[in-house]
Amino acid sequence: MNDIELPPLPESSYDWDETPMYSADTMRAYARAAVRLALERAAQQCEVRVPREAGYGGQWEGYGPSIGLRTAKECADAIRALKVGA
Repeated sequence: MNDIELPPLPESSYDWDETPMYSADTMRAYARAAVRLALERAAQQCEVRVPREAGYGGQWEGYGPSIGLRTAKECADAIRALKVGA
């Protein structure tokens, strides 16, 4: 999963010429929901466990391969790679 799907638009309380119309409060609530989903998806990118080679690039010689969380840079790169869907 490398994308963020936007939540569905809320039901319109008024249509003008078959075009849904939304109040400012409704659109603010929609924006908050969309941001919450995006932030959660970003947080999930940081929770991914990745395999590490023995010694982890020479930092801890003598240790065998392990599985750990992404580094801050890996997490930031994964978040930036997310795509926003329609």
